[in-house]
Amino acid sequence: MNQTPGRNSFDVECYTHSQVVNGQISCPEGVRVLDFLNASATIDRNASAEFIELANASDGSTSDLLHEKRKEYVRKAAIHLVAVPDANTGRGVSTTGAKVYPFIHKDPARVTVQLQGYTLFGTIHRCQGQTTQDVLNESTRFLPLTDVTIAREYGICGTRPFVAVNKEQIISSREERLN
Repeated sequence: MNQTPGRNSFDVECYTHSQVVNGQISCPEGVRVLDFLNASATIDRNASAEFIELANASDGSTSDLLHEKRKEYVRKAAIHLVAVPDANTGRGVSTTGAKVYPFIHKDPARVTVQLQGYTLFGTIHRCQGQTTQDVLNESTRFLPLTDVTIAREYGICGTRPFVAVNKEQIISSREERLN
């Protein structure tokens, strides 16, 4: 996490249909990545924009080795998921390391989420009395999952502590039974 006055930059991975773009997203201080993506709890003009800006962007191609890191703009609607490699970023930890959001007990449920190009195995968190369907039907664009394994047809891409899934990209979701 990098800091500039009034803003925090977080490392993220934006998964789209054709590529994974790694970079840094800049959020107003005290705003979680999920809230920034959902354009909630902020008056930042970039939060409600159609595109998100990724600084120090890289897609892992060989041209990245030849050029300086660049800014890349990714359409929110084209994003399948945004993965955060640092667990604290997903939990809303501020620059001081103190949680800026109150703890609300939620019931975890293991789910499988099927997107067009990815299958996600993770944990959804529901408020008391809420069902998984209730969470899926909330009005936010991005759905938070924790402890997520990301897979493609050819195998596992990796495991991330926090992922924000674009609900417009979800084909289906199912709860998994815990033994």
